Amino acid sequence: MTGGTGQRPAVHCDGEEYAVRSTHELDQILDRLTAETPADLPRLAELINATGDCLGMVIGADVSLLSFVGSSGDPPYYVSVGDRRVDGLFVFYVYGGHYSELPRRHCVSAGQARETMRVFLETGRLADHLLWEE
Repeated sequence: MTGGTGQRPAVHCDGEEYAVRSTHELDQILDRLTAETPADLPRLAELINATGDCLGMVIGADVSLLSFVGSSGDPPYYVSVGDRRVDGLFVFYVYGGHYSELPRRHCVSAGQARETMRVFLETGRLADHLLWEE
């Protein structure tokens, strides 16, 4: 999901939008959404910043993954990289019960994902503490 420029940052999840003005507010929103997410149904929450760039984070699982789409909606797209030696798939839900899956090697800790969301909100950039793959 991408948005236009000049908008206020907001978290989007399951068709709902939550305005975000600070990292504290971001944490509160993500905490609430995570608490409402069944452990067997991890889902995507997307932070869209003022320029329309979008960073998605999977919430509700013991691990997370992040995906980035610029405001144009065109490539390049980026996804987080965790342990490259891990096999298997990570399944999560996007919108309206639709699911997606990516190799589990893209999973990072929930703490790393949360810190990356904070950095993105504050700077509009992808955090340097993670590896990213196009």
